[in-house]
Amino acid sequence: MHYFDNIGWHSYAEIRYSTYYELVFEFYSTFTFLPNRIASNYTPGVVSFLLLGQLFEQSLADFNYSIGFVTDVTDQSFLTSLREIPVDFDADVAYAALTHLPNARFNAKQTKG
Repeated sequence: MHYFDNIGWHSYAEIRYSTYYELVFEFYSTFTFLPNRIASNYTPGVVSFLLLGQLFEQSLADFNYSIGFVTDVTDQSFLTSLREIPVDFDADVAYAALTHLPNARFNAKQTKG
């Protein structure tokens, strides 16, 4: 849970209501974020995931709005809160810092439990 706490998704990871386990599992296990494709907040296909076997591809702005992270994607505070990802970004270093596991290596195909 450290990972979800550190990225602000704790409430989305610790669902306390009746859900369809398979649907939630499908979403989390197929979620893909492609930061290198971002030309703007509205670049299509930066975020993708499957639900009921159907592929969904969205821009970062559309995904943030759809999931409820923001209510207005044209709001200046939302637009200025997005940061450019540095060219020397290392997913392993970030993942280790977020999970508090110094030897952790990020693997998008592996469960994070």
